Amino acid sequence: MSIAEDLVGHIRRHRCSLFTFSLAVVVAAVLVVFAPTRAIASNDDARTPELTSWSDLSGKKVGLLAGAPFENKVRERCSDVGEILYFSSMSDMLTALHGNKIDALVNNRALALLTCNRYDDVAIFPETLGKFKMGIAFPKGSKLTLEFSKITERLQSDGTADKLWDKWTGSDESKKTVPEQDWAGKSGTLNVATCQSMEPITYLGDGQMLGYDIETLLIAAKELDYKLNFEPMELADVVSYIQSGKADVGNGSILISDERKQVMDFAITHDNDLVLMVRATANEASSSGASGSGWFDSIASSFYKTFVKDNRWMYIVRGLGVTAIITLCSGLLGAALGFAAVLIKRRGNRVACAIIGCYEGLMNRMPIVVVLLTLYYVIFGSLEVPGTVVAIIAFTLAFGATAGTIMWNAVQAVDPGQDEASLALGFTERQTFFGVILPQAARRFMPLLSSQFVNLTKQTSVVGYIAVMDLTRAADVIRSLTLEAFFPLFCVAAIYFVLCCLIAAAMGFVIQKIDYERKPRTVRGVKL
Repeated sequence: MSIAEDLVGHIRRHRCSLFTFSLAVVVAAVLVVFAPTRAIASNDDARTPELTSWSDLSGKKVGLLAGAPFENKVRERCSDVGEILYFSSMSDMLTALHGNKIDALVNNRALALLTCNRYDDVAIFPETLGKFKMGIAFPKGSKLTLEFSKITERLQSDGTADKLWDKWTGSDESKKTVPEQDWAGKSGTLNVATCQSMEPITYLGDGQMLGYDIETLLIAAKELDYKLNFEPMELADVVSYIQSGKADVGNGSILISDERKQVMDFAITHDNDLVLMVRATANEASSSGASGSGWFDSIASSFYKTFVKDNRWMYIVRGLGVTAIITLCSGLLGAALGFAAVLIKRRGNRVACAIIGCYEGLMNRMPIVVVLLTLYYVIFGSLEVPGTVVAIIAFTLAFGATAGTIMWNAVQAVDPGQDEASLALGFTERQTFFGVILPQAARRFMPLLSSQFVNLTKQTSVVGYIAVMDLTRAADVIRSLTLEAFFPLFCVAAIYFVLCCLIAAAMGFVIQKIDYERKPRTVRGVKL
């Protein structure tokens, strides 16, 4: 029987998994049918916010972006405001607002107006938190600050900044393009940490960074003859990149505060009002989208914006590729690292065993996110190491510790008498381990290792914390562009489900092949 036939037979024996997947698809279809949708904004501007005064915020929940220094501003206006919740992205905050998880969120007026123009179930709170200066950030003491500040000041004084603002906040999408970097770049290349979800300031669209700050940076870079390498991420990560020295420039509607001036320098690009966004009261526009052809149009529009527009499905494809690479490399390297730890322990060197014990204990008791961030921002903070490589190293260390512990426990579970008997028969230590001990131990540790490999696939979803565009981060990017959550999240959930099922099936096939007790018994020289 060929390997292909064996694999097909293995899949047939796991029809339960296929049935589960089919059931999940049916459930998803039902969710799509009954999922609440938000009506696209109409031309009716007679929209009334649910909350209209600071006293209305008493006891309410307010959302803020992580790293945004606005909590004191909110509490100054309303001292008895309820809980302040922090979110990693604007799309998460808007989803929470639509889902009644929060009652208001802090946003700048440009983004708030853009959101209100798209959806009619949100409104702008009448009172503002005040006008604040926004700008481009640089590491403390960087010579770039003065160079870029001179240009941004000139752009504001000669009216160019106003024209750019009108362009990026206007309704004509055809004008929203940025200049190509067709200059020589003799001054060098600058790494720019930029927020990917702050439309129209900085945002990821059509596969490239767009927005007011992006064009401002490109104008300045052309005059100074710098090439710019944009790295899209969330706003909280931009600040971390600047402080750790991983980026030369950071932008994305960064508010300039006295506290931030102590650790970063800024070039002012524009002034902006900070406002609260709240839910709008029910109106005819929102109710009209709940039934009839408008309902199906809303579903079709959501699907189009999520996958079709600007080829956004490519984000999912590229993210899946990154997830697969990190999982495969980390799994293989981690298994090899764990096996090496077992071999070292077999030698019995106390110092080596103590070091391995400390390593496994540390990695098995630390959250993988902490390991990931420590490697990226501390250990490799001053080095130009790609985030994908750092992710592979982090997950290799974590998986290696787990795999080593599992393998060693399985080896220890084999009867020591077999070790002694094999040596008494004249076999070497190497022959004894690989020929007698390891095959028996493999029957014990392979099923556990298989489940850990599936868990590794799911754990890689946190690599977005270091701005790696994996499958989960791809969904976040799409959500930040569409301000809708259902289709991106369901798509990613379905892909992870199928991927984990395939990995479990493949590992089960391997386990069946190496389990000698499941192989047919044959007697040499005898034909049955």
